[in-house]
Amino acid sequence: MNHSRTTTGGQAAATGWTSVPAGDDGWQVAVKGYGIAAGRTHQGTALAGLVREAIVQGQLAAFLSTLDGHFCLRAERQGEVWAAVDRVASFPLFIGTDGRVSDRPLQVTDTPLLQALDTDTAREMALAGFSTGTATLHRGVRRLAVGELCHVRGPGQVDFHRWHQYRPWRVRPELTPERARTVLKDILHQLFQTLAQGCAGRPIVVPLSAGLDSRLIVSGLHAAGVKDVHCFAYGQPGNYEAIASRQIAERLGYRWTFVPYTLSRQRAALTSALHDDYVAFADSLSATPFEQDFLAIRDLTEQGWLPADCVMINGQSGDYLTGGHVPPSLAAPLPELSAAERFDQVFAALVKKHYDLWQSAQTPELMALIKARLLAHLNEIGLSEVPADAPHGAYEVSEYENRQAKYVVPGQRVYDFFGIDWRLPLWEKPLIDFYEGVPASLKVGQALYREVLWELDWGGVWQGYRTPPRTVLPGWLRGPRLLARLACAPFGRQTWHRVEKQVFGYPMDVLLNMAFLPYLRVLGDRRGYRNAFSWVGERYLAGHGLDWRGQPATQESAGR
Repeated sequence: MNHSRTTTGGQAAATGWTSVPAGDDGWQVAVKGYGIAAGRTHQGTALAGLVREAIVQGQLAAFLSTLDGHFCLRAERQGEVWAAVDRVASFPLFIGTDGRVSDRPLQVTDTPLLQALDTDTAREMALAGFSTGTATLHRGVRRLAVGELCHVRGPGQVDFHRWHQYRPWRVRPELTPERARTVLKDILHQLFQTLAQGCAGRPIVVPLSAGLDSRLIVSGLHAAGVKDVHCFAYGQPGNYEAIASRQIAERLGYRWTFVPYTLSRQRAALTSALHDDYVAFADSLSATPFEQDFLAIRDLTEQGWLPADCVMINGQSGDYLTGGHVPPSLAAPLPELSAAERFDQVFAALVKKHYDLWQSAQTPELMALIKARLLAHLNEIGLSEVPADAPHGAYEVSEYENRQAKYVVPGQRVYDFFGIDWRLPLWEKPLIDFYEGVPASLKVGQALYREVLWELDWGGVWQGYRTPPRTVLPGWLRGPRLLARLACAPFGRQTWHRVEKQVFGYPMDVLLNMAFLPYLRVLGDRRGYRNAFSWVGERYLAGHGLDWRGQPATQESAGR
């Protein structure tokens, strides 16, 4: 990665690739990111050298299966190409029908998007914000799946191989609660020791919130003896996440700052040319760009607050991996149900969690299409039916390969855009491998994770710390909101929730994600938006000439 930064973004990040010229073997190798081999962290030419050696020895897939870290690679020799992404495709790669491979999806095809639009994927993305499997908005552009290696032998001759597959239905019965606690503690200890060694004394910057995951990052660094840590929070002034962030940083003796979000500041940021550049830079044609911390990173970069040659480390996505998303309906075996009925349970849970950005778009025909695509995806990865003894596994792998790998993990693109190096310790191999085999009973509610964190009590920010209470922001809204709630009381809780979202959701959003919209447009909308990401997704699709339903925009649909 490029460690230099400027306030223009994008330009500082350049391509992010480190290339090694062709040697005697003829292979020209390019890599992004970092790899951990034999306990050592490798970047740039060192990582490229390891990749070249594995290719020459004919052991690339075997080498990747032992390599930890977050990376992508591309090697070429006389028209032959090897390309691969890591276990969560944290640096995505795309391949066109003629075998071209690139990290920019529209660089692998000569056909404009709207002329080769995958309408099914577009409609699905309008409802969820991400695609299923390897599909993109363009029929001629395929995304490499997580943990996938492709070998282009010549025009039209492409082989794909999964060198890694997350299989959370393969529960390990030997992981009793006591054994699981011991193993997880050992993994976390080693993970932070390796992280501290890999950063080699460089300043570390952590976006710190009230949640478990970023608190684990800072307390784990503290336990590993790392002293040069800089923390920050952002959002509306006075939000409880920021208050907790400051308190935790102070307890650990780490530097802290806050980036305030206001409607005017967020509106200016989200409608700026710089933001347009970021969206274009981060566009994967398979998910809405992740942009919640764009304003914060821009400000910290412009202010010079970020230390030179720093490493950004956030807590993505500990809540998912440790079981925070496992629905109770899938936590126990379902032997009494047929395979079709078990899939219906998984599908219902996925829809409730992710596929409802617009209620008006949830037509029976579209839901049937999405159901078929999700089932086909499970079949493609080798899960022919939802396991009766571990139904949660089908749900987890679907979210892993789709929402996590395409929307959440790519939150790192904003760091790339501003030329900031980063690490994702909670997506490293030891944790992925461990949680693959953890029983659902220890995942639901993050039971095992929470117990271990409180037992370790690193930095004294667990057992002896309570997060501050949530409050309604901005403060002036509390009176009008209370009056509205009292007025809605005779009509029931559902009516109140509907009014609260429609009337107060826009100014109450801590990150003010809808600031780019006029308030009256949100207030008057009757399509049934779920949250701010409904509007962010609509805006992203509009940038590609599509309406809120994922269909080519007409003057009428674009104005709705």
